[in-house]
Amino acid sequence: MNIIFSILLAAALPLMVSAQTTIKQSCNRNQSSMDCMVCNCYHESRGEIYNGKVAVNKVVLSRVKSKSYPNTVCGVIYQRSQFSWTADRIPNNISIPPRRSGDQRAFRDCQKASAVALSEGANGVLNFYNPKKASPRWARSMKICGNIGNHRFLTPRWSTCPNLKNLGSIGKPTKTTPSRSTPTTPTTKERTRL
Repeated sequence: MNIIFSILLAAALPLMVSAQTTIKQSCNRNQSSMDCMVCNCYHESRGEIYNGKVAVNKVVLSRVKSKSYPNTVCGVIYQRSQFSWTADRIPNNISIPPRRSGDQRAFRDCQKASAVALSEGANGVLNFYNPKKASPRWARSMKICGNIGNHRFLTPRWSTCPNLKNLGSIGKPTKTTPSRSTPTTPTTKERTRL
């Protein structure tokens, strides 16, 4: 019995210690791609579901692959007028005390979501926004691929949206809602199943 208790305690100890420490992350353009993605994910989508966080990260990776954006993760994130949290004059370093357990969980989810997005790669979606908070003019000229949580994901009209289930993590299907303004046509694979 003591051995089982010791094993359980040893497994839980790192979790208890991490829950009692302040999470600190500096956010600037001169850091690794992973750190830039974690910062962007936290500032853009900390209140979103996990797959929404992955999808936000995949937008960044899709932009890196596009000729219309910088060719590095940090370059995309810190490109002028792209992400509001990088445009303000407020320091954006992350410091989350233990009492803000929800924000700590969101930060850890952003770390995981960034790693998943980097391993799965881009999905071709170049834009997203929260329609409850904004009505950007540029969105009118885009094709709506779907929504995850509070974010709407879009591509240029001439491009193809990925399968709604692949907006977020491929390994973990996403609950998405197609937009009413874009009719959903079954893919060849889906037509075969019908």
